[in-house]
Amino acid sequence: MAAQIAGDAAADASGRAEGMWSVGGLSPAWRSVFVSALMLALGASVVLVLSFGPFAQAIGRDNHWAPPQVSLGATIIALMLIPLSPLQGALVDRFGARLLALISLPIFGLSLAGMYWLPARLEAFYAACVWLPIAGLGLWPLTFATVATSWFTRRLGLALGVVMTGIGVGGILIPAALGFVLPTYGWRMAYLLIGLLVLFVVFPVAVWGLREGERARSTGVGADAPPLEGYSLGEGLASRSFLIIAGAFAVLGIFSSSLIVHQVGILTSAGMSVGAAISLQALVGAATIVGRLGSGWLLDKVPAAALATVLFLCGAGVCAIYASPFAMTYAAVAAIGVGLVIGGEFDLLAFVIRRYLGQRAFGKLYGFLFSVFQLGAAAGTYALALAPQQFGSYRPGLIVLGGLCLLGATLFLAIGPYRFAASK
Repeated sequence: MAAQIAGDAAADASGRAEGMWSVGGLSPAWRSVFVSALMLALGASVVLVLSFGPFAQAIGRDNHWAPPQVSLGATIIALMLIPLSPLQGALVDRFGARLLALISLPIFGLSLAGMYWLPARLEAFYAACVWLPIAGLGLWPLTFATVATSWFTRRLGLALGVVMTGIGVGGILIPAALGFVLPTYGWRMAYLLIGLLVLFVVFPVAVWGLREGERARSTGVGADAPPLEGYSLGEGLASRSFLIIAGAFAVLGIFSSSLIVHQVGILTSAGMSVGAAISLQALVGAATIVGRLGSGWLLDKVPAAALATVLFLCGAGVCAIYASPFAMTYAAVAAIGVGLVIGGEFDLLAFVIRRYLGQRAFGKLYGFLFSVFQLGAAAGTYALALAPQQFGSYRPGLIVLGGLCLLGATLFLAIGPYRFAASK
């Protein structure tokens, strides 16, 4: 009876917490969501990954380094995420998302500002590519997905969509700003300015507004509340649901990274000009934002397996278009499809972990699954690059990638009902 009363109290508290407004203004839950989006917009995903291209071009030009030498830095960053993601998950579960984020923010900001004094040596650049992902350890998406899942159950999908929109917005605004700053002031000043923004804008806002909800605490609501529901790390890793999710997200990693990196090459090999192919990247960015918000909203309305199946089928359709003789004709449609899939993937990942594996080891399980995603991304990018060399075109690689997307859809069709569903 006491446990039931505690559970009812938790459900009532959840309903109140998920409202947009409270006494005095924006509710703590939604304030944390919007602050999380801001932190992601100037976080490691945007600055180190989505903005790597403009920085790499400027650094390589100033130091007279060949493009392959500079692009190796992106590979180093991607490889660093494989061991860092489980570590981030373990720290979030042990010490909380807020503490890890607040420790990481000043370290990350100072490290970015310190790039102003980076020596003009290739080994120093590679060392920075090793260090910066570590400095931003608490600023990768896992931290902020954890914040959302600690507050929300009924509106979890929408909350995750708003949080992850920060990456999409930052992925458009930061590279656009760099287009002005880099030619005028140089890459050193650009790093310094972003570092100062993190230190003197993002950090104070995070101290003020970032909070975790009751579900972040093992004690829940009240002294007699039940512990967090869900699998332990060992139980989760051994579960059928984890294996299905891991297989599906390995495919998503292969698809997303391959298409982001090679889309321009695919279109130019089909006869499109370089300028026109690059311009479609903006369409991908806009569709990504729509995908994040739309998928987040839909996750609260339809089963996650149904949405995942649609995303995988969309990915298969993109591959079919790019592999066909009509790639140039329907390139804009395919670019929108790429953005929608990319926009939905991290909303979906956090949501299915919460629903199929629970909150108990959320951070650790997210970290392992994000590592699987990164492994798929690294393998897929390299494999698709080999297709033109081995077969004379991207077409065989795209056909295989489309088949993998169909496999991903099949996996989610077999995952079954939620194990840890929202309270009704």
